[in-house]
Amino acid sequence: MHSMIGRWITVETARGSVRGRLYSVLPDHIVVDSGGSPFLIRTQQIIWVVPTPDGKRRRAHQSSSRGNED
Repeated sequence: MHSMIGRWITVETARGSVRGRLYSVLPDHIVVDSGGSPFLIRTQQIIWVVPTPDGKRRRAHQSSSRGNED
């Protein structure tokens, strides 16, 4: 994970996902800067980590057709 410092990542944890820039890697936790706030994530809580290209946040697919709302 040290090679990913400074890169944008998505971290899946037991409590949900965090997207942001990896700030530091320590023996028992990592620090992810997400929206200007540091998130300390315990290593034991990490399920997976993937790089997020160009710092773009992945968005849920939204349908362009909304149907009739009366």
